[in-house]
Amino acid sequence: MNRLGKTLLSLIGFCLIPLLTSCSALENSDRVQIVQLGDFYPIRSHAEENAPDVHNAVSTSVKNRCGCSYIAISPASLGMSEEAFNQLWRDLRKNTGQGRFYRLTYGECAKDSLLVTKIVDCSDGACGKEYRIDTSKMWLNTWSWAGDNIPMTRNGQYTSAGSKSSAQYFINLPLKEVPEQGAWKVEIRYTENPDVIAMDAYVDNADFLLGKFILDYKAHYLSGNLYEEGGFDRQGKSQGGAQGKITSYYDSPGKVRSVSHFKDGKLHGEFVSYNKNGTVAKKEQYLLGKDVTKNGIVYGSEGQILERYNYNSNGRKEGTWLNYYPDGTLKLSESYANGTLVGTSEEYWPNGKIKLKNTYKNGSSRAQVKWYESGQKESESFYNDKHQSVGTHKSWYENGNLYSDYRYYANGRQASTALWNSDGHPSSRETYSIKGERRSSERWFVNGKLRSRTVYQNGQLAVEEEYFDNGQLKERARWSNGNRKDREEWRKDGTRYERVKYNKKGEFTLIEKYDQKGKLEKRHKYER
Repeated sequence: MNRLGKTLLSLIGFCLIPLLTSCSALENSDRVQIVQLGDFYPIRSHAEENAPDVHNAVSTSVKNRCGCSYIAISPASLGMSEEAFNQLWRDLRKNTGQGRFYRLTYGECAKDSLLVTKIVDCSDGACGKEYRIDTSKMWLNTWSWAGDNIPMTRNGQYTSAGSKSSAQYFINLPLKEVPEQGAWKVEIRYTENPDVIAMDAYVDNADFLLGKFILDYKAHYLSGNLYEEGGFDRQGKSQGGAQGKITSYYDSPGKVRSVSHFKDGKLHGEFVSYNKNGTVAKKEQYLLGKDVTKNGIVYGSEGQILERYNYNSNGRKEGTWLNYYPDGTLKLSESYANGTLVGTSEEYWPNGKIKLKNTYKNGSSRAQVKWYESGQKESESFYNDKHQSVGTHKSWYENGNLYSDYRYYANGRQASTALWNSDGHPSSRETYSIKGERRSSERWFVNGKLRSRTVYQNGQLAVEEEYFDNGQLKERARWSNGNRKDREEWRKDGTRYERVKYNKKGEFTLIEKYDQKGKLEKRHKYER
């Protein structure tokens, strides 16, 4: 698909809701307006019936006479054929952001659109010299970011810039035809430094945005250093150019980054990448886009082995994969079977001690253990074939004290959780039924004394207890079927402070107050 096609497709369905809001007529009899065009919304299908109510929409730089900042155009409104309208649509779209103004003649204000009956391009002075612009240049941007100082070298990447001031590149128009090549020559230059050619190439259409790159090309960094050289076939697919390869360079004269070969637009054959000092970093073998490298090796800048790997004939990872630190210490070991992780994988710290161990089955981790760099175990966890947590999961502080203990039922639901402080004192604990209902909850002070305890029955609150930091019970409340039964309170020295009883409705029926020595002081009964 060419660049314009991608542009149109990306806009379909974008921001259509605002276009359906009604325009309110203004007191303005002026049916002619000079504007710049913005976004394009190809609502209509050009294959549909040519009718006034079947149209495309275009946003404008200012509001029109109906109070809308968009217009509608169709073959019927402009009085032209489908073929002529399609060409006009393409011309308008490619010139958006090029600084052009257009003189629009409007029809009547409609409920949800304002149809344009005539469009005049003002760039040649037809609307006055103040609207004349230099059309000898086309301002460009790229669809995807390549880097501030790097050109795009793939088909379909360049598009008309949103504005001249925001353009990354430009080309001079018209393009020069090269009949013997059956192509047009194009030099894409950086706006930041017009003397540097970002990409020197050929396209198969005099209209740059409707064409595609073909034949050989050379691309340069903003610095002027060669970025890449290669070629495209007549269908616009990468094929290696006259030399049969695509060579990429570092932003330094003559320093090769990689050499690749293509077939039908896909990597095919040998691919070699290099370190900045010129040493080989990696050699790969491709088969129509699939990496089928056998016994591959990745090298560091000083020739040290950084990685060993292997692919099967289907382009999937196979066998043992190894990664190394620059000093040769093993960093990672993994095993694959037809692209799926199997067996055990191990990762190591730079000091050679184990860091992580995973056990796999059918590509899914079933057990995982982590270690601190000191060698102290950090955590261990287990999973079923649905990658749900099962069994007991534990983690430790680096000093060796237990930090957490999480337990799970076979169905993956949590059975209990427990946490500890770094000094070994418990912090909290909760338990759950196999259905996920809470059974109990406990909290501790930092000194290790129990702070609170809550018990549940059938998912409902049954007992609540709160303690002082010396271990003395402070308050206890009991519940039944969601209603409070009774509540008792004590002082820090252990003497009783208060006792309250409730009926089945949760209304209190008895309140007893006790003095400092714990003797009954007041007693109130309530009839309900």
